[in-house]
Amino acid sequence: STRLLNPENCVRWRFKKGPDGHGLTDEDGRPQYESNSRIVEWEDGSRTLYVGNESYELTEIEDHILIFEENSQDVHVCHGSLKKRLVATPRDLQSATHEMLKRSQYNKFEANRRSLLMSQEEQDAHQQLLEIQADQKQKQRREEQQKQALEEGAGGMTAAFLEDDAADESRRQLKRAKSG
Repeated sequence: STRLLNPENCVRWRFKKGPDGHGLTDEDGRPQYESNSRIVEWEDGSRTLYVGNESYELTEIEDHILIFEENSQDVHVCHGSLKKRLVATPRDLQSATHEMLKRSQYNKFEANRRSLLMSQEEQDAHQQLLEIQADQKQKQRREEQQKQALEEGAGGMTAAFLEDDAADESRRQLKRAKSG
């Protein structure tokens, strides 16, 4: 299966640390952060999210979302609500993230029929094979019908017996023997 969250497209952050290993703070005393991502707002008001080498177009959508933190299976702490959310879409159709999204969608679809591309010669050969098979089935059915008719009519006169040339010859011989 295709993994959609990879180091190339996953937003990561951490507290910035100084050379002594302690967390750094800004002039207001808040911790400083490091991240592999940036949001750039352009002059026209559009926004782009950069994660590593990948770029995503951000679209704002009206929505009401509650933010929860899972501390345990039983306790969920609510941190607030949001009225809007951002949707990130890959900007380039050739990007690694777009390829992963495409593969994940292809993997969801499983064809129930497969078709084969065949050349005209292959199609003709296949058609001939089907015709030969149909002819063999018809021949086999006729033989079975004739065999069944012979088995049913072995003891009496049938249309096949009356129309058979060999039977005509044996009757002529029988007539000659009686009259002669």
